[in-house]
Amino acid sequence: MNQRPSKSTVTPISRGRTPVASAKVNARLSFDGIGGRFQAIFRSFVAGQSLLFYFTLGVTVILALFGVVMVLSASSIQSIRETGGPFSYAWRQGLFALIGFTGLIAFSLLPVEFFARFSRAYFVFWMIVQAAAVTVGKNVNGNKEWIELGPFTIQPSEFLKLGFIVAMAYHFHQRQGHEADGRYYAWSSLWYPGIAAAGVMAGKDLGTTIVLVMIAMVVLWLAETPGIFMRIPLLAALVGILFFALAFGNRSSRITAWLNPGNNDQANNLVWQSMHGVWALANSNGIGRGLGMSSLKWSWIPEVQNDYIFAIIGEELGFAGAIATVLLFVALGYFILQIAARAQDLFSRMICYGVAAWFVIQSFINIAVVLTLLPVLGVPLPFISYGGSSLISDLLAVGVVLSIERRNHRVLDGAGRGPLRRQR
Repeated sequence: MNQRPSKSTVTPISRGRTPVASAKVNARLSFDGIGGRFQAIFRSFVAGQSLLFYFTLGVTVILALFGVVMVLSASSIQSIRETGGPFSYAWRQGLFALIGFTGLIAFSLLPVEFFARFSRAYFVFWMIVQAAAVTVGKNVNGNKEWIELGPFTIQPSEFLKLGFIVAMAYHFHQRQGHEADGRYYAWSSLWYPGIAAAGVMAGKDLGTTIVLVMIAMVVLWLAETPGIFMRIPLLAALVGILFFALAFGNRSSRITAWLNPGNNDQANNLVWQSMHGVWALANSNGIGRGLGMSSLKWSWIPEVQNDYIFAIIGEELGFAGAIATVLLFVALGYFILQIAARAQDLFSRMICYGVAAWFVIQSFINIAVVLTLLPVLGVPLPFISYGGSSLISDLLAVGVVLSIERRNHRVLDGAGRGPLRRQR
């Protein structure tokens, strides 16, 4: 009885390929190769890490994506006025987030030794860029600290935060064991925040200068500096901040307006922004008006997508949305401190302390300004306020922290390299 040959025994006839067909196949294989590399990189980024790694990354992703959504909501009216469409600011923020997460993945895959080796070079590079911004940069609202790069601008002071934290951490790592010698161990470390603060203050950005100084004081304290050697830096920082806040007419006027706001926004232009920010929060009726339904974003609050975006969060998402935002920052700070507790050396621990202080202090200042607990300082809300320099630098800092936790997990929970060796 005749049987049909099975499909597996049938040999296909080779017909050859045209040059066009070959080019298409090669292009597809090339694309598949690139996609495979990205998959391999992403797999090595997330696979087999600790729960603390995933918690920190998860909160960071939530904050950044929430920031894109809130920038879209807060900036839609301003975007329509400028470009005719509501998405221009949101698209740019999404692009910044994509760049930032690419940097986060790259930094998290680098060994901690890399950051130790290039800590000072990173700091010096951004100090040079900051000096360029002060001398030939763009002036925005009285502050001269932006450099134009085509359609984008870069604010080097945002990257200086991570720069001085890493450099200061490496300083303590090198001088570990000399804590009792406050001048050699503690005071000499203040060159980094001191130079950074001077460079930023030369651009007339008092808000960022205050953030830098406060981060430095927290790091100095957590580096187990003897209390007697903390007094002079604290006093010098307080005197410097008060001098720059009161010595210039615009800043002293803002402080006077903050202390005596009155009840008429038309009578005092200096309280326009802060008063309308409070109105936005009061307009939420406790439960919020709904996402995208803010009425104060209709040109009533200047820089609403930047420094005052928390007012729109409160107005649209209510008390629950505002508290949830605060809790996200608390959770992120807590997770980073837990990573610091697991750190294998002083360098890694100091970086985590500095980054945690950065996010918590800056978010507190931004929210306190919106609530009129502080005068207007022009400090963005980390991960959420519109701005590429702020968002990218925030995500790079998280990338360094995740690199530290990657090594923590490798050393504590499995075989791997040991901690950094202190240089003598």
